[in-house]
Amino acid sequence: MKTFIKSFVITAGLLLSSLASAATINLPEQLGLQAVNGERDITKPLMLPKGDHLLELRFAEMYASNADDSGQWLRSGPLYLPLSVGDEQLLTLTLPKLYSYDEARRFLKAPKATLSRDGKSDGQVILLDHAAMMAKMAAAH
Repeated sequence: MKTFIKSFVITAGLLLSSLASAATINLPEQLGLQAVNGERDITKPLMLPKGDHLLELRFAEMYASNADDSGQWLRSGPLYLPLSVGDEQLLTLTLPKLYSYDEARRFLKAPKATLSRDGKSDGQVILLDHAAMMAKMAAAH
């Protein structure tokens, strides 16, 4: 029984320490999270432990050209964000303001977002489409 209790305490401690070193990520509402490191079963809020991760995202937003218009959806294919997590507790991804369908289409030709770590800007990050992600993987090998 004592061995079981010791094992339980050690396991619980390891689990809590891994959660304590995890970062929460906030995404804009236009970006839907599809997968993390290839896993589609995602818990919310998203907690990422230290290390390298790959987020699969999809852009989706409704744009209306005038008040009488029912609107038009703009959806992207998969967008990939390679992300390295360190000691930060909060990661926030922010998209530029996209006021029109045409602005959003231009954005999706070369999508970039601003990444903040614990409230401080870490600069722009590129959201890779499938072809760019494959090229990056090929270059790494």
